[in-house]
Amino acid sequence: MWDREELFRSAIIAKARDWLGTPWKHQHRLKGVGVDCVGLIIAAGVEANVLKEPGDAFHPWRGYSRTPNPNRMRAGLEHFLQAIPEGAQPRPGDVAWIAWPEAPDMPMHLAIYAWRQGGPSLIHSSERVDRVVEHGFTGEWPSLVNSWWRYPGL
Repeated sequence: MWDREELFRSAIIAKARDWLGTPWKHQHRLKGVGVDCVGLIIAAGVEANVLKEPGDAFHPWRGYSRTPNPNRMRAGLEHFLQAIPEGAQPRPGDVAWIAWPEAPDMPMHLAIYAWRQGGPSLIHSSERVDRVVEHGFTGEWPSLVNSWWRYPGL
């Protein structure tokens, strides 16, 4: 029997997967039309009923530049999610804050940790491939994670 947390984690992943193939578009959040990495994290959380979206609640994550500011991004993460202690293992439905190899000290991308075909995966809206994708969490991906975050209540 699944407990409440497992149900919410499964819902987050299912809702994120509903966005697969949606084009990457900066500051958009319309399924099938466009979404960026922040928008996907918010949309999956709202659709899974782990985040509420009353009025202008997401103002810390509005109006950001195309190249995210890590300090502003951290403020948004701290406002909406809970930091997972360093060294703790992520669980499906958790959020990875990622730094690219060319700027390892400047995390500026978000992805949802999932599980598929017997192994860990990431779901994210990637400007690099111009859409929401899911792929294995293998190779260099684990080393790109700066920190892990959890939706509230999980």
